[in-house]
Amino acid sequence: MKKKLRLSNFSGRGVMLLLTLLFIFAQALTVCADDTAAASQAEAPKGTYRYALSFINLTDPYNVMIASELQAKIMETGDEAVVLDANYSNKKQISQIRRMLAEGIDGLFIQPVNSSGIVEVLEEIRYAGVPVICLDKEPSDMTWVDSYCGTNQLQAGQVVAESLEELYPAGAKLLLLTREDDEVCIARSDSITNALFVGPFRILETVSCDGSRAGAQASVTKLLDEYPDTEVIVTVNDSMGIGALNALGEAEKENVRIISIGGSPDFKKLLAEGDDRLIGTAALSPAAIGNTAAGIMNALKEGQKLKSRYLVEAFLMTAENVGNYGVETWQ
Repeated sequence: MKKKLRLSNFSGRGVMLLLTLLFIFAQALTVCADDTAAASQAEAPKGTYRYALSFINLTDPYNVMIASELQAKIMETGDEAVVLDANYSNKKQISQIRRMLAEGIDGLFIQPVNSSGIVEVLEEIRYAGVPVICLDKEPSDMTWVDSYCGTNQLQAGQVVAESLEELYPAGAKLLLLTREDDEVCIARSDSITNALFVGPFRILETVSCDGSRAGAQASVTKLLDEYPDTEVIVTVNDSMGIGALNALGEAEKENVRIISIGGSPDFKKLLAEGDDRLIGTAALSPAAIGNTAAGIMNALKEGQKLKSRYLVEAFLMTAENVGNYGVETWQ
């Protein structure tokens, strides 16, 4: 019959030896566990977040600049950025976002195709606990987004108005080209109109066209016949500004000047050529929008309190300073 091992069978010195051995063994297990955890952390990928970047379209170089800057900032930390092109379709944008939500994302950056049409999917995103940053175009209901980052459209219009007030202290006769089916264009033209309303300026006519060069050229050609005393043409985007310049060329008008909003590469090239008919453009910065938006999402991840809107201001770009920004891409 085997005897049971009892602690009392050991001498005092034996008991101490046994306890010492058990302590050393336990410490060895703890060190091994710590080393394994450290190795696991070292092998873990640096980036742990996956973001969807949804844009109205990615044929417009302006949007491409926002997307590329934002994607680059996200990837700097090893995170993943999936860029989506809705190609002007609200239905497609919603479908793409729902697919990304089903696959799993940690955040959404969105430039809405339709300000009101996108709200239904923004509600779904919010209920799923996914943070949302809107880019350069606000939804009709800001309740469902965490923050917004985009151009200060009202301030861009004010840049134009202030430039005209400085150049024409006694006032001037203006034509204003806008686009009534575009919220951004409306905001810009309203800002210009409101700023100049009480001054010595006279807006001969505000005309809505399709926002293109050809559309603006056709409109300006007609307007110059109706208003031969026009002194300045104001356009709310650079494409219309270039179309207006083409119309002036056809009409051989050298005494009419143009000021625009944009800062596009094509307009910057014309500024760099030194055409005196171009006053300048209230330059936007899609690169700054992309960089700022990435910073907003990082602040949100860190638990910081966000502002509802982060606005990037425009600045006057002329022939004198265009060389500071280059003419091949957006700034």
